Amino acid sequence: NDENSMEETQKALYNLAEKHNLDIIAGCVSARFDGAESQYSDLREVLFKLMVFITAISTMIIICFNAVSILSHKKQYGVFLANGISKSGLFVSLTIEQLIKVITGLALTALVIYLGVPVFFVEREIGAVYDIFLNFVLWKTAVLGLIECIVVSGVSVLILGHYKPVQLIKYHN
Repeated sequence: NDENSMEETQKALYNLAEKHNLDIIAGCVSARFDGAESQYSDLREVLFKLMVFITAISTMIIICFNAVSILSHKKQYGVFLANGISKSGLFVSLTIEQLIKVITGLALTALVIYLGVPVFFVEREIGAVYDIFLNFVLWKTAVLGLIECIVVSGVSVLILGHYKPVQLIKYHN
């Protein structure tokens, strides 16, 4: 019934405008919003890709910081080795340290996505973006983070294992 009254109202407006030699465009507001929404969908897609790109760059930065952190703590690891910690114990210690960093990074990424998505997407798209993030992005990032923990820790233990504890302590800068 609302559609009939809308059509009748539009016809009445067009007839009135025609009587007074006016040009008008009559339409419902939701149709205008849908048009504007589709106009900016490309922009939202670009912004979403930008958020994914920033997340990937952040992951690479975290990996670099992990490598630098391990290199800067050579003296500490030398003391651990001098006091009798095994290579497997050092591996576990490094893995836990890396895992804490990865979990922190994932939490910050989830927070950025949670706060950023409503800014770039309309209400009906937000749920779909969250589903994509939770079902495809988050678990893959978590798996990659776990792999990164194991690889960085393993490589670090292999590198540190080539030195005597005295060398790691003595040549610390």
